[in-house]
Amino acid sequence: MSTADSQMLAAASSVSQNILQEFGHLKLSEKQSLFAARLTIICVSVVGVVLARDPDSSVFGIYELLPAFLVSLAV
Repeated sequence: MSTADSQMLAAASSVSQNILQEFGHLKLSEKQSLFAARLTIICVSVVGVVLARDPDSSVFGIYELLPAFLVSLAV
């Protein structure tokens, strides 16, 4: 398994299990959890492609937006 594949699997598992079920207090069936994981993989892939296509983009730009995103979750 490649590093990118492992990171996508980790992100998908984190969203479907930790964020939605534990933090969001949602009761997901196995099918719904699998759908959330697949949707997460698609979203992570799209973000990766967008970042890769723009030569001026940087992963550090994401970290600049992170505090505002976390504040919006807390509200």
